[in-house]
Amino acid sequence: MNTPKSSTAGSSDAHYSEQLQAIIAGRCITMHEYGFIESLRLNGLIQPILGDLFNFVCKGSIPGVDDIQDVLSKHADSLVTLIAYAADVEPEFIAKIDRAAGETLLAMWWGCNGYFFMRQVINRVKQKSIVKGMEIG
Repeated sequence: MNTPKSSTAGSSDAHYSEQLQAIIAGRCITMHEYGFIESLRLNGLIQPILGDLFNFVCKGSIPGVDDIQDVLSKHADSLVTLIAYAADVEPEFIAKIDRAAGETLLAMWWGCNGYFFMRQVINRVKQKSIVKGMEIG
């Protein structure tokens, strides 16, 4: 079930925060996008993924689903914590689910947090372009 929830009034972030729900391994899981404080707490796990996504984009390609999955698979241990945090479940729960349930959980997580990651990658690309322009000028 897809239940969009609008961002806080007065927020400079104009998009809508997503929440996705599914029954996984007998539990009702509600996945959400990271908020500001959550992103700060998880920053150490987030930055290496952002770096790899940024490097991919800097090669001149827009990552497709398979590309994103390849990047994410390099960070499997971090993903357990990142997904558990966004789903409010224990990392041990994620470690015990089967492949199909894991793929569903990963799709839910990316569905809620993919915009969060790609927005930051785009900001890095813009910053790189600005710095490059300053070096030329």
